Amino acid sequence: MSITFYHAPMSTSSITEAVLAELSLDYQGVEINIDAGDTRTEAFLKLNPNGRVPVIVHDGVIIWESVAITLYLGETFGTEKALFPESGPGRGEAMKWVVWSNLNLADAAGKLAAELPPSAPGAVQQGSQDFVEIEQRRPDALPKARQTLHHCFEILNDALAARQFLLNDYSLVDTHMFVLVAWTLFMELDLSAFPHVEAWFARCAQRPVLAAMMSEEQ
Repeated sequence: MSITFYHAPMSTSSITEAVLAELSLDYQGVEINIDAGDTRTEAFLKLNPNGRVPVIVHDGVIIWESVAITLYLGETFGTEKALFPESGPGRGEAMKWVVWSNLNLADAAGKLAAELPPSAPGAVQQGSQDFVEIEQRRPDALPKARQTLHHCFEILNDALAARQFLLNDYSLVDTHMFVLVAWTLFMELDLSAFPHVEAWFARCAQRPVLAAMMSEEQ
């Protein structure tokens, strides 16, 4: 088995880093500097024509998009480690939350990050494709982005009202979601407004992998 992992600090590749760590998988890491334009080089675009991280190459097969990577690693390595459900309804629920986390929660957080001042914690890096030039920003975009993100957290809070974790037992779905929620905390989101999410976040933070990641970010 051979895994090469292309990643960048303060990006969604942190999700893949956490998933790989939870699965105790060995890999060769290649750090990419987004601000320096590494994702726009000819060599990198051959790996991912979208010019984004994360990317993994597993036994010669290139896989991009953090959602696809989490689901792939979960199906390939997570089931036997009780970190991802077997094929069936439980797998469907896992797929639902992982996809939702990126299509809704991460999208809302990304739009907020793009409107924050470049020097603000959690803001989009200027070398990123998602960076919005200051003169192109609209006055109403920032409050609208906060409102959309708030709604996403209401959905997540309701889902965790009667559960310790998203699939009842801890899984890679929680790993994936945790990293995205942790990202929003850099944007000064107050989790106390979402008590079930706050309690879930605290439980997840007790996982050695996630605890170590949080300590590195502080």
